[in-house]
Amino acid sequence: MTERQSIFGVTTLISVMVFITAITIPLAAPGADVFIWTDEKGTIHFSDSASDVPARYRKSIKTKKFGPDEELPPATPPATREPADDETAVSPDPAPAVVETLKQFEVPYQAYEGTARRVIVSVRFNNRVTAPMILDTGAPGSLISMGLAEQLDLMDKEHGRLFVSVGGIGGSAVAIRTVINRMEIGGAAIDFVPAEITDSISDEFEGLIGMDFMADYSMRVDPKKHVVIFEQLAAEEDRPGGHDEEWWRNTFREFAYSYNDWKQRLTAVEKEIARSSFSSSGLPSALERRRALARWQTQEAEKLMDRLHRFARENAVPMHWRTY
Repeated sequence: MTERQSIFGVTTLISVMVFITAITIPLAAPGADVFIWTDEKGTIHFSDSASDVPARYRKSIKTKKFGPDEELPPATPPATREPADDETAVSPDPAPAVVETLKQFEVPYQAYEGTARRVIVSVRFNNRVTAPMILDTGAPGSLISMGLAEQLDLMDKEHGRLFVSVGGIGGSAVAIRTVINRMEIGGAAIDFVPAEITDSISDEFEGLIGMDFMADYSMRVDPKKHVVIFEQLAAEEDRPGGHDEEWWRNTFREFAYSYNDWKQRLTAVEKEIARSSFSSSGLPSALERRRALARWQTQEAEKLMDRLHRFARENAVPMHWRTY
């Protein structure tokens, strides 16, 4: 063993002995005195003989006599404290996830148009006129009759009356493009609906509702109860005005195409007139009618564009959705 190891071992042993002496009360015979003193480090010492007390501590010595039936004082239990509020508080259970309840609307329908099976429902337009309409999942957009358009004042000069071509199984026909501010079927509703005005299709209904309305809902038909059930789709964050980004982009492109098309036609006919040898008063009636039509339709297309821009501004539609 090296000297260092020997010194370390002795030092350790002495420390252990001092520690045991400091915290252990010697066994005392019944009725004996126990002498207690505290050194400068605050360590309490016990002895059954006053001679064991160092001279500098004898003035502060305390004597304790234990009777025959008296036991040594119990060891002082470790200090305890009341737990802090944040330690005892029970952590609340995490808030349950909010489950969105999707609204459903049951709408009664008329099952027949004569002998033909149809789904004919009552539709309210612009909060003022209610009319029977068929649901047509094969149609991209909605059609209304000329009579219904007149009831809604869609044929006056304040509204866009843009000529377009619509096609179907029976071929194509000329229609008038307009915008319906609001359509409601039961509690299901949609705002700003581009639609076409055509001649009346049937005496049983005033037009058809296409996928432009039904795409915003999950729809099923209950033929036993004769009801159509519309259910809201899960809410999306970005649907200003009730329409998603794709709808906004497509609608702006479609409206802009019509406006640019008629503007180009007007430019073309004016160039033709400029190249002609006719004076303004002597223009052929056909050429004059073409110019008047192109000018009028350019104005009508511009009205629809203005309405679309106004609707977009009112609903804070991002500018990059309005490109065309």
